[in-house]
Amino acid sequence: MERKLIRIDQITIPIALGKPISREGVFSGKTLAGMEVTVRTRTPTERKAVDDLIREARAAVDDPFANRSYEATIRMLSQNITAGRDEASYVLSAEELDQLPPFDSIELNGMEFSVLDYEEYITQGKIDRRALLQASKEQFPRLRGLLGPGPIAFRRLGIDETPLELRFGGDCHWSRHGTGSDEYYKQIVVLCPLDAGPSRLDVASGTTQDVMARILIALAARFEVLVNELATGDAISSQVRNALLSSGWRDLFPSQKIAELYDSLDQVDDAAERFKTD
Repeated sequence: MERKLIRIDQITIPIALGKPISREGVFSGKTLAGMEVTVRTRTPTERKAVDDLIREARAAVDDPFANRSYEATIRMLSQNITAGRDEASYVLSAEELDQLPPFDSIELNGMEFSVLDYEEYITQGKIDRRALLQASKEQFPRLRGLLGPGPIAFRRLGIDETPLELRFGGDCHWSRHGTGSDEYYKQIVVLCPLDAGPSRLDVASGTTQDVMARILIALAARFEVLVNELATGDAISSQVRNALLSSGWRDLFPSQKIAELYDSLDQVDDAAERFKTD
């Protein structure tokens, strides 16, 4: 049966006082329904109900034009109030929420990862994506290996038919969980369009941070080499001493261990907590 009334929350409006509108969803990827409606009130109680609706800015809607119900954002377009009288007239818009469709996994360069949390938002007119991924012990080194400059093929499984070409942004924090065969990792990734502008965060320059990171990693690597050498004998050989006091320490330390030290700069107690607070 065709519905003859518009319902916005607990307010009912004759269909003749509304008209359908629509827009293309940025995040949902579908045409979204909506209405512009005229609401007339005659008592203080009715006016309060409309004012509360405007203040909440969100409501459940029964839309007879689209013949379905949905969650909508509510905006006041205009109002006409006569001083000293209870009557008032409002023109409101009710627009269906632009919601992301559900999905459980993404692909990065063809590798599949489980999604624990996900959000999309507009930055400087472009869509940025932020995900909290879960990776197995075997997957984690491969995932960390992707986090570099250059394009990455991104696809939401079950939604995107073809991959999008994006690049990684900042915030690559991760955390380790479980032990033994139950060990797994949480990894935050930020993905931006290839032509997205740089971040304007008020922090030290990338050059300064890179220099600090290299100093820290060099010190950690030299310390580990020194400790291992002292543990196997009573003295340090002149060859090792000279290497530790020069760039020759790199020849003593595995390159894979250096990569792991770089990764440790992004490690947090729980990446899920970091995801929620940023």
